[in-house]
Amino acid sequence: MSRFIISMGVLSSVIVILSCCAQQDDFPVLKGPYLGQKPPGMIPKIFAPGIISTENFGEAGGAFAKNGIIFLFNRRTPPESHKTIYYTELKKDVWTRPAPVHFNSKFGDWSFNFGPDGKTLFFSSKRPVRGGSDHAHNIWMTQLTNDGWDNPELLEYPLNTPNSTQSSPSLSRNKTLYFHSNRGGGFGGNDLYCSRLINGKYEIVENLGNVINTKYWEYDPHIGPNEGYIIFSSNRPGGFGQYNDMYISFRNKDGIWLKPQNLGQEFRDSGVSGITHDGKFLFITNERRRAGIDDIYWVDIRFIERFRPDKKQ
Repeated sequence: MSRFIISMGVLSSVIVILSCCAQQDDFPVLKGPYLGQKPPGMIPKIFAPGIISTENFGEAGGAFAKNGIIFLFNRRTPPESHKTIYYTELKKDVWTRPAPVHFNSKFGDWSFNFGPDGKTLFFSSKRPVRGGSDHAHNIWMTQLTNDGWDNPELLEYPLNTPNSTQSSPSLSRNKTLYFHSNRGGGFGGNDLYCSRLINGKYEIVENLGNVINTKYWEYDPHIGPNEGYIIFSSNRPGGFGQYNDMYISFRNKDGIWLKPQNLGQEFRDSGVSGITHDGKFLFITNERRRAGIDDIYWVDIRFIERFRPDKKQ
């Protein structure tokens, strides 16, 4: 009897300890692709509510690496004013609790996308550079190796130019880099640009022209894998949002960008983040649906088909 009582006492203690641990570590058990989330349809849906997109913090971005076993996103936590890159990883079939990547800086790191290899990360940062303004945004690059992340490297001039903003990198399948910038010589406050990789360097920067760019702001580009379309945000007049809308432009067979089309009310006040590793879903950041706190949404990329010019004839 005494042994039974002792055993029951030990068991009760174990249950209490496990219960306390469960309360302290309340991150849910997530298994399967996309952190176990049910894929969205043709209307943007919040991604991983209460898990990645939370009530207390602002989340943005969204990108999968290494064939979908690592997920990165931005989180802004009070009282910090800058964004930090977080990651979660699929280990032993379970996604880990999100944690900051080691290469974050105190100056803010955000607006990232992977290259076609799924291991080369391009991101924006205000970390200081020699000869530049303390308030300039630049595009940096780091590699994910078997030993972790390499130290970030600043992309060279003329892709990054002193005392101006370069942000929101997006890469096509052939590694052409699209981004927005407020450098001189543009049409408006921010314009969209591209730079092709030549002999291992981004040496020539091209403005996408006045079909895409206006005297207003164009930013947060997402380029299609074969550069057949581009999705971006703009605060040009005639939109649905209080601050900006999202637009899409297709490129015709002669390589000319067609007039951008507004994506509609469901994409108001949003910015493009990137596409999933398998090319099936687009991540967007909705900026103001929840009292100024960012959330991550995703949508089936096939929604763009209804905007193709040949579909509308």
